[in-house]
Amino acid sequence: MVVECWAILLIILVMSYMYSRAGRRNFGVAILPLTFVPFAHLIGGPLSRFLSDRTLLSHPNTIQISIDVLAVVVSCLIFGAFSRTVQKKSSRMAYLFLCAGFTVILAWVLIFNTIHPVG
Repeated sequence: MVVECWAILLIILVMSYMYSRAGRRNFGVAILPLTFVPFAHLIGGPLSRFLSDRTLLSHPNTIQISIDVLAVVVSCLIFGAFSRTVQKKSSRMAYLFLCAGFTVILAWVLIFNTIHPVG
């Protein structure tokens, strides 16, 4: 899932850049927490293998999954903080539902792939 995480990161960063260039800097910043889960998964792979040799945790997948879950929690907290700036309740709920939904579903897929790797 390394290639997929890089692709997601690049797409979201390009979208953020395009929003900023179009004069909608607040939209560009608001979607940046979407990058936390793929970035944490990319960093978590080597970090979990490094830490599994030096800690009591015997399996690197435990550390990888913990890093992914922590990234979901942090990104959802930031989505909640960013949603406070949205005036309309319907827009705020749509932002929270879509961004948190994307983050949770992506994390679920990454965690499932960590437990049951494909090929």
